[in-house]
Order: sequence, then structure tokens, then C-alpha cells
Amino acid sequence: MDYKKEVKEVLAQVRFAKNRLAGITIEMEEEGKETEGLGEALEGLDDVVDIISDYLEGEA
Repeated sequence: MDYKKEVKEVLAQVRFAKNRLAGITIEMEEEGKETEGLGEALEGLDDVVDIISDYLEGEA
């Protein structure tokens, strides 16, 4: 069974979450709040995007 469509949907959701978290992080930084943990979460989401993207490229 081909899961490429589902994987692409997951990738889109992860990218949306990453972009949303990045926006929240920027807002918090502007307010002078601590964002170190959020930065680590963003890096983790970047890794997930890379892994899924690599998988999709390998399936092409």
C-alpha cells in the first residue's frame, strides 16, 4: 500500500506546527520571555521535517 499521500499530510501538519511555534517563540522573545526550550522544540521539528522529506525523496 502506498502511504505517500498520508506522509505528505503528516509533513504538512509538522510544518504548520513548526511555523506556529516559531511565531509564538518570536512573540515571547519580543516580550522578553525565556524561549530556550521552545528553540529546542523547533530544532526537533526541523529534524522531523528533514526525516520525512528524505523519506519522500527516497520514495520518488
